[in-house]
Amino acid sequence: MELLQARCTLNNPMKKFDMSLMAARWKTLVLLLVCAALGQTARCADGVTVRPLGQGVYLKHFQYDSLYDSPQSFWVIDADLNVPGVAVKFPHLTGSARSTVSEFAARTPGALAVVNAQFFDAKGSIQFLKVDGELVNETQSAAVHDQQAIAVDERGAIGIRLKPSSGWSSLSSLPTIVSSGVGLIANGVRASFDPADATYAKRHPRTCVAMTTNNHLLVVVIDGRSARAAGQSGEEMQSTLLRLGPIINAFNFDGGGSTTLWASGAVLNQPSGGTQRPVANVLALFAKPYQAKVQSLVLGAVREGEEKRPRAQIKIVDGAGVPIEGANVIVRFTGAITERGLLATTNAQGIATITSTTTIAQGSVRFMVESVRGPNLIWNGARASVWLRLPRNP
Repeated sequence: MELLQARCTLNNPMKKFDMSLMAARWKTLVLLLVCAALGQTARCADGVTVRPLGQGVYLKHFQYDSLYDSPQSFWVIDADLNVPGVAVKFPHLTGSARSTVSEFAARTPGALAVVNAQFFDAKGSIQFLKVDGELVNETQSAAVHDQQAIAVDERGAIGIRLKPSSGWSSLSSLPTIVSSGVGLIANGVRASFDPADATYAKRHPRTCVAMTTNNHLLVVVIDGRSARAAGQSGEEMQSTLLRLGPIINAFNFDGGGSTTLWASGAVLNQPSGGTQRPVANVLALFAKPYQAKVQSLVLGAVREGEEKRPRAQIKIVDGAGVPIEGANVIVRFTGAITERGLLATTNAQGIATITSTTTIAQGSVRFMVESVRGPNLIWNGARASVWLRLPRNP
């Protein structure tokens, strides 16, 4: 193999490149601002990871050495309800029947993510549950929290509703209502907690959901009761949610040992009991398959031992500037190629294609190889030394 230096120009218009680069920079800035906003003691020790689950649905993981003066680890599923195809379902069991979140996921084809939902006892869910027009159960008693609910109307529109004074049954036109509590944020205002209520005064693992003013559904899973993650109190949950976005309504699902997040074929969080707790019902998220439109490449150097060598370090990002993790990058050339798989001469020209393939996305960018020499090269208007390791069998 040889390394050749090439002058490369992306086939995409300059404006698209600038927009993608700007989006990527804004994404980085937003993540940094989140780190800064989550309390003065917060430090992005392990940082923030973001990856797509489907069209309009992103999975984010936040890990901190010190947030609220404690180690914290939590996951956020950000579902843009403005994107066609984003939907929710509520697989459930009745009576004493229980399943783990993973078992529910296995019986729910097409689900991108599944989390635990309502509180339950030996007889089943204890909160108002109506699914696809069928009333499963009423709230068990006035002592049970059910201040808010995820509701789905007959058109499939998803929202979070506050409990009407006449009760959930009065919303007869809504085919799906899944209530829980306590309410955390109502109409943009924090709820207050009874300081004597240890359930919310103390830190525990949590599962909660929130709706933003720009129509995003956030599903938040907070680990706890471990050296890696302390869990969060009610007030800390509120602070976390309000800094994730412009929250209008938010409420708590069952937590503690029930808190479980399944996505991409596996449980991602750490259930506090060491294993998954069987639960009565779950929230499952759906979306169309994620399709990457690769618009930007980041080419740089790779450190090998003590020596830093320029190589084809290619980072694929989507149109929103979000990196596609685990991308399998394939470099294919057409044009003047020798039998060794190298560009023939310094005056050879041809079209190169970089293809990114993942389990959920595929996309490519073409660029023109104009030269194979020169220390100062131009890449879409920006100076960059671009080194490509060419395959023998392109």
